[in-house]
Amino acid sequence: MAYEPYPYQVDCLYEVAEARNRKKDRALIVMASGLGKTFTAATDVNRFVAKNPGKVLYICHQNYILEQAEGTFKDVLPKHFKFGYYNGHRRGRDANCLFATFQTMQFHCDDFDPTEFKYVVVDESHHGPAPTYRPTLEYFKPEFLLALTATPDRTDLQDIREIYGPEIFSLPLEDALAQGLLTPVDYRLMTDDLHQVDFLETTVGKVSIKELNRKMFVPKRDEEIARIILQHVAGIPDPRVIIFCPSIHYCERLAQYLPHSVAIHSDLARGIQDKRLEAFKAGHINTILTVDKFNEGIDVPEANVIVFLRSTGSHAIFFQQLGRGLRRSKGKQKVLVLDFAANCERLEIVHKLWELVHVKSEAIPRSSGTELETPITVDYGQVSFAEEVKQVLDVIAQIRTGYTKEMLIKQLTDLNKRLGRTPTTRDVLSESRLGKCASPQTFNTMFGSFNAALEAAELVAKVRRRSKQQLIQGLQNLTEELGRTPTKNDVDDASKAGKMASANTYLSTFGTFNRALRAASIKVAREVGFTKRGLTSRLKKLAVKLGHNPTVEDVAEERKRTGSFPSYEMFRKEFGSFNAALEASDLPINLAHPTFSKLELKIQLQLLKQELGRTPTARDVNEASKAGKCASEPTFRGIFGAFSKAVEEAGV
Repeated sequence: MAYEPYPYQVDCLYEVAEARNRKKDRALIVMASGLGKTFTAATDVNRFVAKNPGKVLYICHQNYILEQAEGTFKDVLPKHFKFGYYNGHRRGRDANCLFATFQTMQFHCDDFDPTEFKYVVVDESHHGPAPTYRPTLEYFKPEFLLALTATPDRTDLQDIREIYGPEIFSLPLEDALAQGLLTPVDYRLMTDDLHQVDFLETTVGKVSIKELNRKMFVPKRDEEIARIILQHVAGIPDPRVIIFCPSIHYCERLAQYLPHSVAIHSDLARGIQDKRLEAFKAGHINTILTVDKFNEGIDVPEANVIVFLRSTGSHAIFFQQLGRGLRRSKGKQKVLVLDFAANCERLEIVHKLWELVHVKSEAIPRSSGTELETPITVDYGQVSFAEEVKQVLDVIAQIRTGYTKEMLIKQLTDLNKRLGRTPTTRDVLSESRLGKCASPQTFNTMFGSFNAALEAAELVAKVRRRSKQQLIQGLQNLTEELGRTPTKNDVDDASKAGKMASANTYLSTFGTFNRALRAASIKVAREVGFTKRGLTSRLKKLAVKLGHNPTVEDVAEERKRTGSFPSYEMFRKEFGSFNAALEASDLPINLAHPTFSKLELKIQLQLLKQELGRTPTARDVNEASKAGKCASEPTFRGIFGAFSKAVEEAGV
């Protein structure tokens, strides 16, 4: 069966191909549940093996996921491909495409040659850092490895980017909902019985979130929960309900109060679990009660009601469980979510998602006269309690930050008077370092975004917002002015001159700069095809043209002028440093700056930020310096006066 990729899958496949063109041997894709990560991976594998025949390994931690993936790969890969399993039940070895579990592989890696598989797909790759899984990833040496996940951030704060590198494509849940790529959500918080709401008046500093949870959220009885669920589901034709419970015992107990329901959990034999799931998919039963069994990888497009009886405070688990109902299916208009929220953290998570989706959906340009279906609505309960839920959220934010909204608004208005203009996040950051106001992150936490804080302070009139169409027009104008494809540096230069938005605005709006170029129908400048010999040849020619030894600034200027000259990053990647590239080109190294120029140091920080996925610290820089990746922290201090100044000037 042939399928055509959706436009966002085409974008993703392009980024993966570009990663390989840049000689990368692995790539990380972040894509919300329900968007077709497996099909995207299978399509890329198909394109890869067509040019590079060899064996494929698909590895994950659950057999359910492997079985679903096999079906997708069989639809996409050539008919002559032979498929097999390597898990606790089967140990196939002669397959072209092998589906394996980490649990089995960790004891049997030695059965395979490290280079046996040319392409490795790691599904639910956020599990990679686990000590039982990581050795397997380090054992195999494929020509290319593709990591897939919907939730890259782990609860133990380990960074999966240390294994796979920064994500090359990201389409998270809030973006997918805002763009209408998933089923619209009717989210109903069951908060109609908040207790002791007067407790919210307690002075901040004398109340904890734990105390709020204990005082305000009182568990409902099983019979009452079952009655509420049946009441909400009654109006839905052909309801398929998945209920996430706090324990196996609770699953079995609540099932007694819900007709046509079964429990699926790890205490049941695998065969029984499979039969019950098939009965649910076929419509013979309409309700499944589970614990964490369906968090990942289980595709049940028919599910149109999700019930949360376990109020996890984990964003990752929440998104995984919500994702079970988001996949589009024929005849499915929306997914109803009933959340028996049992703690403050859950209210925070739901409200933050709702805000993010609405902010992003409002930024999507619409054709004249067209309306985008509302991607998510949140009902906070009966009208009389809606304000109380918002009051809870305000109190939580105050507990976490130590500020009230009124205090933060006053800080902004005072700063506005001192500056004589609307403050920027950079202004606020500078003031926070002097202890004069809260950090930009605090404003984001309390108001949802810095612009929302400015709006609350009635300073929004001076905030310039650009639609996607305006951003695209800015790129097109710059292309016409330059006579070539603009680079990110070109955009930042034009931004400083007040002509257009900054490169960071394009990155935050479109995900990558190349996606912004394609949206503007501008040819993407590719930086591929340079061998070491080609790089040294370019440097020699540039030296002859300039009449002196090229500097990093010269390289940046030449790239800016031509749009095709190799970047500093390419020289550093291939030779280790720019001076090493000069030496390889038989050119004298730059002794005018015994360490590095300002530009080179700024580029080093930007590259290090890309590698880490966050702002580099002095310790990060010193570690990278030991590995020969960049200058040491004292060097940055010597050139910029302070490490923080270097970070600020580098825009990281």
